[in-house]
Amino acid sequence: MENEYVKFDPKELEIKDYIGKGSPYLPPIPVYNSPITPVENFRRMLRGEHYLWLPHTLDINYFFPWCVPDSVARGMVSGSTRFTPDMFGGKDMFGIEWEYVPQVQGSMVRPGEPFCKDLDDWRSVMKEPDIDSWPWEECAKDAGNLHDGRFVKISLFTGFFERIISMIEMTDALMAMIDEDYHEAIHGLCEFLVPIYDKIFAKYEEYFQPDCVWFHDDWGNQLAPFFHAEDLRETIAPYMKQVVESAHKHGMFFELHSCGKIESLIPVMIECGIDMWNGQIMNDKVACAKQWGDKIVVDSYTPDIPHEADEATVRKVLGEWLDQFGTPLCRPELRVAPAGVQGALRAVPQAVQSVKTTVSEEKPRAARFFFRPRAGRKDFRSWRDAIPMYSRPSASAAWISKTASSWPRPR
Repeated sequence: MENEYVKFDPKELEIKDYIGKGSPYLPPIPVYNSPITPVENFRRMLRGEHYLWLPHTLDINYFFPWCVPDSVARGMVSGSTRFTPDMFGGKDMFGIEWEYVPQVQGSMVRPGEPFCKDLDDWRSVMKEPDIDSWPWEECAKDAGNLHDGRFVKISLFTGFFERIISMIEMTDALMAMIDEDYHEAIHGLCEFLVPIYDKIFAKYEEYFQPDCVWFHDDWGNQLAPFFHAEDLRETIAPYMKQVVESAHKHGMFFELHSCGKIESLIPVMIECGIDMWNGQIMNDKVACAKQWGDKIVVDSYTPDIPHEADEATVRKVLGEWLDQFGTPLCRPELRVAPAGVQGALRAVPQAVQSVKTTVSEEKPRAARFFFRPRAGRKDFRSWRDAIPMYSRPSASAAWISKTASSWPRPR
């Protein structure tokens, strides 16, 4: 069935089983009666082949390995019950101290106490971590069955610019990106980091066999990038290209998680060979997909849909949202898809039946990942989700407490 077009059958909406039964954080994730697995569907999309539905957040198994010190320091681990929030924070792989902030469920380096006083002196404080000594086997055992049919995405925090701002003050880091006097230091530091990240990727392949690495490196704020594209090309980009090549070498797609309004930096991402960009909602994702979707996968967000929305509303809002992409949604050179629902979406099975559109059978459908409209070909699309979904932690926490008692609890 490789790269094969399969006409949609309503029986595909039948739920065979659930993943994550008994999770205190998420409703059980349904396993549908699909012709192919979510991971194969995801891979087809990334390879530009015929995929059968728009991949969605719930098609992904996110994994934050606790054996990597940065996961604990940054306050995000998975596949283990041995950690509680009071254990988060502490030193990352280079000995930089992070402080976990429970209110935001994340960590920051304490301002005013830089690990390195001057970026030119980075060699005096940055020592290569002993990656082989990390408890890889124990972490892999804790992870259990990562490969449950979903697309396994493994995280690596604190890329290149984030590594710089963890070492020195933010203002100094921003100045270093535009001050040519500091470019030699940036090049030296990045050259030091590349083989370390390559070795971590090799361990990822050996112990976890993920489908994708989720590489974190924020490049902007809510209004604009931190630096110009040319500054990025002159400093970090050559080394980003090398870590992308490393991920590919170790059998992983490469997704850059980079916050801020940085759509102007997409050409640099493309030059680096990045497969996917996970960006924020202040970017015009429709415009990004139309301009660059033939070269990079860009995620997107659906509009807000009220928790109490009825079937007609769900169909109307989602249909109009996808129609923004017009016929390009069905062309291989434009890939985009929703990235989870802002607010709580309740899509009952009847609401995921059919929304008519024209879809080409000859070419791979153009859609990126997250959300889960299930699309047939020919003359219809059908929305697949049959469980509540959400995207924002603040909204989801209240929604979980409100609705958890009604989640399906299959035996």
